[in-house]
Amino acid sequence: MTTECPHYGRRCFVLAECCDNWVGCRLCHDKQLGSHHLIDRFAIEWMRCNVCQTEQPVCLFYVASRGTCWLTTCFFLHLMCATQKCAQVCVACCTTMAAYFCPVCHLFDDKGREKQIFHCSQCGICRVGGRENYYHCVTCCGCYPHSIRTKHRCVEASMHHDCPICLEVMFDSLDTVNVLPCGHVLHSKCHDQYVKHG
Repeated sequence: MTTECPHYGRRCFVLAECCDNWVGCRLCHDKQLGSHHLIDRFAIEWMRCNVCQTEQPVCLFYVASRGTCWLTTCFFLHLMCATQKCAQVCVACCTTMAAYFCPVCHLFDDKGREKQIFHCSQCGICRVGGRENYYHCVTCCGCYPHSIRTKHRCVEASMHHDCPICLEVMFDSLDTVNVLPCGHVLHSKCHDQYVKHG
């Protein structure tokens, strides 16, 4: 299952411990295996460099069940980990895995700056669009643009409901979300199709 990742620009694979397969990313895993078998992005512990094929922990503080304590591998990389970079650089060949790395979500992406990826600690996941452009609505349980801050109607945990049209999860969707005047949310593409075709 180790094919190039079409979702994120990166130079590594991650180990899906749930099925012991190396995958490009969580989306590659979930697409290949279907909704009955989803990877837990927070449980990813191992990555493999695409350049030198070295398998290594995603976070260097982790003492591997595979028999090696990587904490002593490189003091320099240990310092990098302390500054939230962890496995952003390969311990063997020093290749940068991706320009953006989130040590919580285990997300690697070379287009992090372009996409303006940021980690929302209240959502618990990475979002796109720039932290400065969004605020976290505690009631709705999601990040919304500042432009609707005073206009939107709060609906308890609305971001944790499924899209009423395609029935897919809204909270961690990669698709743009539309917030309706009633406070409910749906995918923008679903909204546009519904308006167009009724």
